[in-house]
Amino acid sequence: EALSALRIAIQEYENGDFMDLSDISVADYFDYWLSDYVKRELRQRTYDNYKNVVEKYIKPAIGKYKLKSIGPAKLQEFMNDLGKTMLSKRSVEVIATVMNGGFKRAVFPYQLIKTNPAEYVTLPKFKASKKTKKKIDVISMEQFEEILSLHPYASPFRLPFLIAFHTGLRIGEVAALTWADISFSDKTLTVDKQMAMGKKGDFTIIPPKTESSNRTIKIDEQIIAELKKAKQMQSENRLRYGKHYYDSNFVCTKEDGSPCTV
Repeated sequence: EALSALRIAIQEYENGDFMDLSDISVADYFDYWLSDYVKRELRQRTYDNYKNVVEKYIKPAIGKYKLKSIGPAKLQEFMNDLGKTMLSKRSVEVIATVMNGGFKRAVFPYQLIKTNPAEYVTLPKFKASKKTKKKIDVISMEQFEEILSLHPYASPFRLPFLIAFHTGLRIGEVAALTWADISFSDKTLTVDKQMAMGKKGDFTIIPPKTESSNRTIKIDEQIIAELKKAKQMQSENRLRYGKHYYDSNFVCTKEDGSPCTV
């Protein structure tokens, strides 16, 4: 069986069906890393951010070099050049993180290079700046009532606003709520997912950002009443729109049933 598998493998290699990564450029390798690992294993938003870093910074600076020949000196030069730009320290740190993550997988599990050249690179020095602690603005009850008055029951923004104000949920968590997450008898809502937007206006439902984000929250009588009203309106709209109704189980929806996206 092993010999048979070997013959098939050799045939695939000779026929060009095998992708040889041993002699590819840094640009081609990072494309492979993005599609093989980042896109499959990480969140869509993380993939979009990493891809932007690769296309905008990594490829133009070091993409032309062979993966197996790139060394710490060239990567350090790349980092030093970034320090001379108008980029913030945080932006440079993100670029360094993406670069290090890509090269790290080239060592293992891909086994394309023996050591990670980014491991020895240091960030450029940035001038220390005095930062004042950002003041968090919290709206008053008067402002809350004023905003609420602008959004009657028919407004698709009324319920998400109310839920967020009363519970402290993140926008994506509110948008992802389904009726299965609501317990009218226990007066609770459960958070176990969030909505992430794509670049083309599409969305995906993904796990919460952290394990501790999974939680069950008590809700008051005002939210209970608003939720019951919203559910009743959804039933009426479902009959009104018929086959054109966007049939889903989301709590926060527009008149046609489509979800209130983030």
